[in-house]
Amino acid sequence: MRLTTMTSLNQYNGLLLLANLDKAFDRGYISFLDTGKIVISEKLAEPEVLGINSKMRASLQRYHQEYLVFHREQGFRYSA
Repeated sequence: MRLTTMTSLNQYNGLLLLANLDKAFDRGYISFLDTGKIVISEKLAEPEVLGINSKMRASLQRYHQEYLVFHREQGFRYSA
């Protein structure tokens, strides 16, 4: 996927998250599977301190999936 004006303005190219989750998402420390289950990078030392835990889920529409795949492939910080 290439970022264009149309994709950046698409309502599904974004998630309404709490500030702590939004910052972690933007920095690649968390992402979400297509099911909405959170994925936490091993590079995030103590996610609990930020109120982040592995039981969290986001309510997603199927239209979010394309953008989340892009985020996981391009933005998410996998381990080491």
